[in-house]
Amino acid sequence: MTCEQRTMEATDAHTLIQNRAEEWGADATTSEAPFPGAEDVTGYWAQLPRQQTAQASI
Repeated sequence: MTCEQRTMEATDAHTLIQNRAEEWGADATTSEAPFPGAEDVTGYWAQLPRQQTAQASI
């Protein structure tokens, strides 16, 4: 199963971000923190180093 297929089947934000980071490769990092403006909601982020300029958040 490809990363894209796993992303389409994911049912939660944490899994979506993990799958996206896998698609981007070894340089991708993930993090989680309270979502800005909604402290009771957890936000998840995947990022690549600046030179690759990709970012996703859910």
